[in-house]
Amino acid sequence: DVTEWIMEKLNVKDAAEALHLASLLCYYGYFFHITTNGAVQIKEDNELFRFQAPYYWVSTNWTTGNIEYAIYLLKRTLRNRQRHGLEEHEIYALEDLKKRLLHQWDFVTMQAEAQFRVLKDRKKTDKTIIDSQERAFWRVMRPSVNF
Repeated sequence: DVTEWIMEKLNVKDAAEALHLASLLCYYGYFFHITTNGAVQIKEDNELFRFQAPYYWVSTNWTTGNIEYAIYLLKRTLRNRQRHGLEEHEIYALEDLKKRLLHQWDFVTMQAEAQFRVLKDRKKTDKTIIDSQERAFWRVMRPSVNF
């Protein structure tokens, strides 16, 4: 359990404080639910979590923009639609980004296809982990898109 781990490793005495700290760490993407990619609340339900790779930590001062987000979304459309399909807000975001980045869309497409080809050659376990890490990262860092 995440709250128990925080209480033990960070010497937090109060379970409510540990739960709050765990929720903040999850909200900012330092760890994420293994099964529910979109959830950011920590509950005491023995849910499994994975620590985010340091590469994706918010504290590394990432500057993400529309091009990176468009590449990520387009790459997901190239994968199995049932398991990796876009959510409704992501579909709208991709359509909006395509309009905004029309002059760079060939570059976005080439990058997405290249990343997809590299990912295709990996083991299934690695693909699952990378997909979870990217989803958790973009849940926190996605640029705001005005509709």
